[in-house]
Amino acid sequence: MLVVHEEIHVARSWGSLQPTASEDKGLQSSFWPNGAGRPMPKLADRKLCADEECSYPISMAVALQDYVAPDCRFLTIYRGQVVYVFSKLKGRGRLFWGGSVQGDYYGDLAARFGYFPSSIVLENQTLKPGKIDVKTDKWDFYCQ
Repeated sequence: MLVVHEEIHVARSWGSLQPTASEDKGLQSSFWPNGAGRPMPKLADRKLCADEECSYPISMAVALQDYVAPDCRFLTIYRGQVVYVFSKLKGRGRLFWGGSVQGDYYGDLAARFGYFPSSIVLENQTLKPGKIDVKTDKWDFYCQ
């Protein structure tokens, strides 16, 4: 439990950072004309994925405990849920993986993607090894 507490503290401290005014204005005006959405601080500069687009899941895992997302970059997960892992952050963000929860969709909308502490899940099936090193970009941590 101590490890998860430290990871949540790290996530919350990163979540308190705000983008610069020029980054915020530029992204909102060019991509979201009505100002919806906002860039958030990057959790890492690199990630490991199963393919170059990070579109194929690396593995399936089961949540060992509940995790409440501290901000929109993260995924709320409940104990026992199946999680599809699509990326594993490297460097300063290495404590976090990216994925989606099984059954986390609304009609025709795709499942929500988010980050979560790797320590709260147990990988139980590897689908494709996550060996492709990919650079993260601002859209990996953009909140809608």
